[in-house]
Amino acid sequence: MAKPRHLTKAPITEAIIDLRAQVGAGATVESLRSALQSLDFGYEPRGPILRGTFGFSVNVENEPAATASVPQTSLIGVRFDSKDGKYVAQFSIEGFTLSRLAPYESWDPLIVEAQRLWKIYRQCAAPSYVTRAATRFINNLQLPLTQRASYRHFLQSLPDFSPEMPQMMSRFIQQFYLRDPDTEATVIFSQALDQAVKEGPVPIIVDVDVYRDHRFPATGNEVWEYLNRLRELKNRVFFSAITEEAAELYA
Repeated sequence: MAKPRHLTKAPITEAIIDLRAQVGAGATVESLRSALQSLDFGYEPRGPILRGTFGFSVNVENEPAATASVPQTSLIGVRFDSKDGKYVAQFSIEGFTLSRLAPYESWDPLIVEAQRLWKIYRQCAAPSYVTRAATRFINNLQLPLTQRASYRHFLQSLPDFSPEMPQMMSRFIQQFYLRDPDTEATVIFSQALDQAVKEGPVPIIVDVDVYRDHRFPATGNEVWEYLNRLRELKNRVFFSAITEEAAELYA
């Protein structure tokens, strides 16, 4: 396990704060878009947010036994990008999401910006309460693997293979759903290697998604204080998943 600390060259490619919400009865995608476009808050519209659905049914009495419907999409919101290119905000009738793109700075500017835009979302969508709070951090570790420095020099949570099995990994994906009793949150921990490269650092994705389905007031500090707890949980998981040698690459 690496010592938890601020990494000045953090390998974070995207940091996300996500609040699902129960919006006001009169809120529609069109009313939300119209209200947002009437405001000058430092972001520009970039396009719609669509939700896809796919149907699958089984008939146990007649042939054919199973049928699949054509995927359907519905418009649920709009995406805005910050003028400086640092943030992507998604405003929908299901909630609000803010993404901080690379290069990541620190948690404080992200949550301050999320609070600012949440006030705008409240003004436009009138949510009665928050139904789910989440934060997610996607890391792209560039590991300098050599004959002496294997994956285990940098990653703590790799499976053990029988010595009789081939030991050289060219691709892998792991995902674990964990429950934290202190925060009552769920952690989705994923790490993956899409394909090993022949030369240079090996890219390993370490994705930590922490969330809780719970009713929070739409106003006040309760949900923001809880998001800070989720961020602390995220840090605990991330630094537990890597070694000190990995952390020193980004210190």
